[in-house]
Amino acid sequence: MEDQVIGTHVIFPAAGHIIMILSAGYLSTLSEFEEFRHPRQPVHVSDLSIHAPLEMSKEIMLNIQTLVNFHNESDGSEISIHKRMERKEASKPWVCHAEAKFSSSIIDEDISNSNILDIAQLVSSLTPEDPNTFYESVHESGLNFGPTFRCIKQIWKGKMGTVCQFVIPNSGENYFVHPIASDAMIQALLMSQQQYMSHLTLPIKIANFSWYISLSPRIVYIFTQI
Repeated sequence: MEDQVIGTHVIFPAAGHIIMILSAGYLSTLSEFEEFRHPRQPVHVSDLSIHAPLEMSKEIMLNIQTLVNFHNESDGSEISIHKRMERKEASKPWVCHAEAKFSSSIIDEDISNSNILDIAQLVSSLTPEDPNTFYESVHESGLNFGPTFRCIKQIWKGKMGTVCQFVIPNSGENYFVHPIASDAMIQALLMSQQQYMSHLTLPIKIANFSWYISLSPRIVYIFTQI
């Protein structure tokens, strides 16, 4: 977690909240009993709101719990993430840091053949930029990405949009949404701005995030339009 630091504080990233909510929603509704498998249908997070930064610390033990509230009348559920700090003298009260809605759907079309982008053709119409320029810019504003989360390796920008390339590492973990992938998508949105931020900007609301299929270790491209 020390790969994402704001000032001197290690803050749990928005991408981590997405993964926790997807996992809690899936495990409590769709997964097979006592066995974790990747979802067999698309799952979605909507109306994600981060109410307070979730600071991580090596000195203070944290209890984190995820609450799932089912809706009998719909396919979805409401999920919230809470933290409580444990101290020797007394435990602090539970604080809600984020909440969102979880749902699943059945796709009517073959996503493998829909909305396919010709990356090579798209990149040929864009201008390459150095991703280190972005990381240096956000570092000056107070947000420091360590080596693990400096994951964008190439950027191409132009009027049609922005393309970012990153690599999903072979970590051996059974992620159905790899933390690098979800964080890279948020970084790509920041990189697609015409000018990199001169002051600290962090996502506190995400309208929709949809998962369709797991990504094995490979080179991945993100296309953004603002």
